[in-house]
This record gives sequence, C-alpha cells and structure tokens, in this order.
Amino acid sequence: MTNTFGKMPNGDDVQHLTISGGPLTISIITLAAAIQDMRLEGHPFPLVLGFEELDEYLDTEAYFGANVGRIANRIGGGKFELDGKTFSVNCNENDETCLHGGEEGLGRQNWEIVSHDESSAHLRCNLPDGHMGFPGNFQADCIYSISDKGELTITLEGRSDKATICNLAHHSYFNLNDGGASDVFSHKLQIDADTYLPTNEKTLPQSPQAVVDGTAFDFRNIRTIGLHNTNYDHNYCLSREQTDLRPFLKAVSPSGEITMEMATTEPGVQLYTGLSLPKMKLGLDNIQYLKHSGFCLETQIWPDAINHPDFPNSILRPGEVSVQETTYLFSKN
Repeated sequence: MTNTFGKMPNGDDVQHLTISGGPLTISIITLAAAIQDMRLEGHPFPLVLGFEELDEYLDTEAYFGANVGRIANRIGGGKFELDGKTFSVNCNENDETCLHGGEEGLGRQNWEIVSHDESSAHLRCNLPDGHMGFPGNFQADCIYSISDKGELTITLEGRSDKATICNLAHHSYFNLNDGGASDVFSHKLQIDADTYLPTNEKTLPQSPQAVVDGTAFDFRNIRTIGLHNTNYDHNYCLSREQTDLRPFLKAVSPSGEITMEMATTEPGVQLYTGLSLPKMKLGLDNIQYLKHSGFCLETQIWPDAINHPDFPNSILRPGEVSVQETTYLFSKN
C-alpha cells in the first residue's frame, strides 16, 4: 500500500511506502528512492535521520536516505575524458566540483515504483542523454528487500545506451543511539580497510592510497569514532575492484545496545560524519538535528575514479549492467 507524501514543485506526487521483515521496518519515499524512516523492534528511536514532511527534503541538500548518482561523490573540476572526448558536467559544489551527479542528480529526482510487496520495493529513475552533462540515456534501479531475520539488502543497478560513467551509492545517515539528538562520536566503528584516500582542500581524493596504520583513520580494531577528534569525509579502500558480497564493517551504539553489521560488493566506502550538516527543521520524532547527528557509510567505487587511472573502473558501456549490493543487519543486545 502506498500513500502520497507530498507534491514536487511540478505537481507530481511523491509516494510513501513501507516494507518490513523480522524486527526491521523501513519507510521509503519516491523522492531519491530514499529511506525516510527506519525502525528496529524494541528500540524507541529511529535508526536514520529523516523528515516527516516533503518540504524539508526539498529545502536541504543533505541527501537524507537518498540514492545518489549517476556518479556518487565528487568529480574534480567537473570534467572527465571518455573515449577521447572531454565532458563537462554540472558543478554544484562551490562551482568547482560535481557532487552526487550534479544539482539535479538522482538524489533530487522523483523515482517511479516498479513493484512493491510486504518485504520488498523496486524503484526506477530514467535520466536523458546529456543530463547534467553526462552522456547516455541512463536507467537507475533501486531494489530494497528485507529478509525474515530483518537483514536489509539494497541493490543498485545502472544501464546506459552510450558509454558513460556510473557510480551509484546509498546515502542514509545513521544514529544508533537516540535518533540524532546527540552526535555520533561516541559510537564505535570497525572497518576492514588497510588504506584510505587522503583528500585535498576540495575534499577530492589524492593518489596514492595511504595506510591507516598509526593514523586517525585506523578503524581495523573497533573503537569510538571520536577518539582522534577528526572529521571524516574519506573513502576507505576495501578492494581494487568489485567482489562477491563480503562483510566489512560493524558499528555499535554508545551504550552497546544496538549493533549494525554491513556487507558489500563495492571496492570502497565513504565515511562521512556530518560536518556540513546545517541546523535544520525538526526531524523524525521532533528531534533537532545538528552537525554530526548522523554518520554515512556510502558503499561505492572510489570517488573521482574516472580521473585516476589507478582507481577502480567506473566506465559503463552499452549492454553492460552496473550492479552493486550492500546489506545491513541490525541487532538489539
């Protein structure tokens, strides 16, 4: 069953739907195919940041719960070369970088519902050739499914009728403690990554990879996020290319009551601790969100990969399907 969540500026309805399995229930809106709310049985707070009204989503660029692309993360200078041709794409971040596919990327589009049942939902968005400067008519699909034990799987697929670049990512902000009333620095985190990508002043990744050993970026052993007083907006290098689905991360609430475990096929995960979150209108359960109210774990190809020959491939050609899968398992101790 679906209901209307609100209307886009052009008058199109944004739909709202709910799926569940085991102890987990998630609410989805068609704007950005976003997770609007997530609840775990026995935990009194939402697990993600979100809003009760559509206007709040339209008024912020925080990408709460969104699926972003066609290129997630950043493209330096808003330029890339593909098959001998240079493309200039929309620079929506300080007029210097392309962030999450540009100002009208997938995270700002109203997707359509392809199918929906009690435990799964399939949504789709089509972008025309030349949209935000990218080549190819592009189709993005997002499939949510929840197993009987409450494991959430998010599958993202991309297709194009011309050679293009593709890097889709899910952008929920998590707070496993109090729904975002407090910051996330007391959460504990473990990431199976030996290296990460340093960034410059524009938050663009720099080659080569840097080892995490002995730095504030070392999460190989579980520890509090705020141990080194560092703001994170960095890609952790999990592999050189896509792999079979494998576990790579554990997050634990400050009390130790809630645990989130993740597995992915992707070669990287961007850890973002919400430094740029502005003070905004009240969120779910009338919680006031501030800086650092949630952390993102964006599984993806390494950022700006098209401009770094030593990074994993982000080129998508006609007849190919880009498929990524990430799972989330929440438990209450």
